[in-house]
Formats: sequence, C-alpha cells, structure tokens
Amino acid sequence: MGRDYCTVFGCHNFSGRIEKFGHKVTLHKLPKEQYARRAWIRAISRKNWIPSNYTRVCSDHFISAEVEMTRRIASARIHVERKMEQIKNFRILQGVIPLALSKFDDHVFFVCTALTNLLPPLVAE
Repeated sequence: MGRDYCTVFGCHNFSGRIEKFGHKVTLHKLPKEQYARRAWIRAISRKNWIPSNYTRVCSDHFISAEVEMTRRIASARIHVERKMEQIKNFRILQGVIPLALSKFDDHVFFVCTALTNLLPPLVAE
C-alpha cells in the first residue's frame, strides 16, 4: 500500500509523518461541493494542474482549529449515521406503510426516533 502525499507545491508531507512538534500529519481530500472545491484549487495555485480523486492537502496548510473542527464533525457524523441505522432497524420502517397509515408516517417516524433514545448510548460517557 502506497502513501498519500500532499499536493501543495514545495510540501513534502505524507500520510503518517510525525512533525517535529510531535503531531501527526493528516491528509484531506478536496471537498466534493463545487464552491469549496474551487476555493481549494485556487489556494493550491498550481499552473495547468487538474486534481484527481487522489489529490490530498496536508494539515500543515490549515489552521489547527479548522483541523480540530473537522475531526469533531467527522466523529459526530459517524454517530449520527449509526443512530440512523438504529432507526432503520424498526420493523415498521422496513416494509411498506399501508396507505391508511400514510397520514401518520411522520408520527411513526417520530416515535421510532424517540425509542432509539431509550437504547444504550453509542458513545461511552
């Protein structure tokens, strides 16, 4: 398995590298959302360059608060996805809801989400 490298001109960081201050370099994919993606490409400022799916930018090119915020968002997203999976596991949501009950589908979903709050927490406190 090869290493991922930072695409910023003059930067020689790669995944897993430990900086002199003891923090591990992390590599980040370009955003999929076009407005943010164009901003990243402008900031990289390489002439005649087209990014690929493998393009990465290392954490040294971000403010540490931005990197920490990204980590927290990613962590929360994982837990939200796991919670959504718990909601989908309710048998009533796995099949077709009868037409007679369709006007109550919001209420059914609300009750299922409320019941997941009674399950053990996904994250240990």
